[in-house]
Amino acid sequence: PARAHARLGEVQEARALAAQGWAWARRVGQAHVVAPWRDTFWQAHPVNAALRHLAQADSSDTGR
Repeated sequence: PARAHARLGEVQEARALAAQGWAWARRVGQAHVVAPWRDTFWQAHPVNAALRHLAQADSSDTGR
């Protein structure tokens, strides 16, 4: 039983380490991969270009 208990502790420790590593990888991935790609994609997106155009037209209307 003692050996099984020790092994269970090792498994839980490994699981916690894996969870930490996964959280870190996800955070780094979000910051350095997902966010820049999403920003570039969204800036190049025609819908976004149209929205930006509308927003500029709208702001020039209110300026009058």
